[in-house]
Amino acid sequence: ETCRRAWSEGTFSYDGHTVTYDDAIVNPTPPQGADLPIILGGMAESAIRRCVDLGDGFIGGLTSPFEEIEGIASMLEDEGADLDEFPVHLLRDGFIGDDKEDAWDRMQEGLMYTQNIYAKWFAQSSDFEEMEEPDDPEAAFKAFSVYGDSDTLIEDIQPYADLLNDNS
Repeated sequence: ETCRRAWSEGTFSYDGHTVTYDDAIVNPTPPQGADLPIILGGMAESAIRRCVDLGDGFIGGLTSPFEEIEGIASMLEDEGADLDEFPVHLLRDGFIGDDKEDAWDRMQEGLMYTQNIYAKWFAQSSDFEEMEEPDDPEAAFKAFSVYGDSDTLIEDIQPYADLLNDNS
């Protein structure tokens, strides 16, 4: 709500649960104004509900297995989202090589470095006592990445496109 009001013309005031603004103005505003799509993410049921109630789409899934994405899609639909109209964006690490082994060899060092940085940031900013480090981090990274030759990537991504009604 605050973003949409901030992106419309002129000043606005807002008195919310955690913040209050009096005669605020945001410049520059996006060319779309208040119609700029707001894409939200999250894995909790309350976050899914917010995506449908307040957002214009969903983004997530960097480390989500296919079954978890199926569950998110189902929750989005249960909350009233029409997946033919409500965009769902999924992030995946991927790399094309001559074959799976070649692609993994090329992407492994950068992927492991990047994911370890994210894990450190997340650990510093979250209360994640329940989260356990995987027994085999390499296997975990391989499970949520798409890699191989171009035909393999298409084959690996197609179930997500089918699930989310993406015909592109």
